[in-house]
Parts: sequence; structure tokens; C-alpha cells
Amino acid sequence: ETWFPLSEAIRKVTSLPASRLRLSGRGRLAPGYAADIVLFDRDEIGEQGTYEAPDRPPQGIHTVILNGRIVLREAALVHGRSGRVLRHQGGSGLP
Repeated sequence: ETWFPLSEAIRKVTSLPASRLRLSGRGRLAPGYAADIVLFDRDEIGEQGTYEAPDRPPQGIHTVILNGRIVLREAALVHGRSGRVLRHQGGSGLP
């Protein structure tokens, strides 16, 4: 069952929060923007973690790229700790 289109789900976890938090250069694939990308299979995506085993990777996520650097490939870390904490830029950024 689908609640809304995949394109809307992607917007809700990318450009919408980046805009609300005023994170310039984030949330879209565009020249000059940071390249944070998740490659996934929409038919396989799902959670495998449980309360007993919270560290199990999700299924269906094949590659994660942070700032243009592959950090996860086929559920195995390639480069650890490539990301960084982002802070909103002024104001609450919330409606």
C-alpha cells in the first residue's frame, strides 16, 4: 500500500527539511550542492533492526554517498565517519 508517491517521500526527507532548517547547498542534486545520495531498490526497502538487534542494516539500500564519497556499499561500510553534523542557519526554520 502506498500513502503518497515516491517523489513526495523523497522530497519530505531531502529538500523540505533542508529548506526548513535553512541548510544552504543541501537537499537537492544541483551544481555546487553537497552530494549526499542513497541508492535503493524501492521494492526491497525495509527495516531489519529490532529492539534486540538495532544495529542490523536496512534491506534494499545498496549504496550511500556522502559529500561525493561512497561510505556504504552492499550493507558494508567503505569509509567510516565521512559525514558531519549540520546546524540550521539562523531562526527556527519552522513554520
